[in-house]
Amino acid sequence: VDAARTLSYVYVPSAPTPAHGGASFNPFNSGSHWQHSIERRADVLVFTSAPMATTLAVAGRVTLKLRAAAAARSIDLLGRLCLVSRRGVSINLCEGKVRLQAAPGESAIGGDDGVDVLIEMGSVAVDFEAGTRIRLHVCSAAHPRWMRNLCGDPQVPLAYQTCGDAAKVTVWTDNSRSQLVLPVVQ
Repeated sequence: VDAARTLSYVYVPSAPTPAHGGASFNPFNSGSHWQHSIERRADVLVFTSAPMATTLAVAGRVTLKLRAAAAARSIDLLGRLCLVSRRGVSINLCEGKVRLQAAPGESAIGGDDGVDVLIEMGSVAVDFEAGTRIRLHVCSAAHPRWMRNLCGDPQVPLAYQTCGDAAKVTVWTDNSRSQLVLPVVQ
């Protein structure tokens, strides 16, 4: 793994990254919410653009292409698109998740080269006005919105799994391997 082109975090199944807003039937934890408490966590990678020079209109399905590896037999990868206001307040817009599983007989996902992952993050319609920023979170949970991944053996039925060990997750950060794809409106 080329450390100059990667970032890593450790996902702990017994203390998963919480959900803060998003699509939910819970009226106290749904919709757009400030993300500052999530962004301070060590198990969340945060990528922020420079301030927009002019308004950028985005409407449609958002996708995240990642190259990633994990020291676990099973791991979730979650991408969350946020808008950062001129005052620095980050609010969630959409998110998506994919579950990766090691091939039978393998103890980890991706090895030294990683695997390509496509995360469908849902649809959005938003104007990133001049002075605002685009922010992306990459993590491995949004609990309890989605059930936490126990990092166990994917061959064992869920009812029989126990909480596994913490897992190091590595994400490639160069543009040829990982990209946030926004449906820009002209």
